[in-house]
Amino acid sequence: MQLQVNESGAWRRVVEFDASQREAVLAALPPLARALGGGARWCVLHADGTREWLGTLSEATADFAREAATTGV
Repeated sequence: MQLQVNESGAWRRVVEFDASQREAVLAALPPLARALGGGARWCVLHADGTREWLGTLSEATADFAREAATTGV
C-alpha cells in the first residue's frame, strides 16, 4: 500500500507501507496534512491499483484519522 498526496495535479508517493500498518499511518497523517495546508488531497493506493480516497484535509479536521480508519479495506 502507498499513502499518496496530490498538491498540484499529480499524485506522489509519500510512503509505502504494509496493510497491517494502515491504521497507524492514517493516525499519523493529520499533523503532516496540517503542515502542507488544506489544499492537499490524499489517498491510499492498494496493491491491486485501486485508490481509497481520503479527501482534502484542513486544520479544522482534527478527527480525520478516526474517520478515515472507519472506511476500512
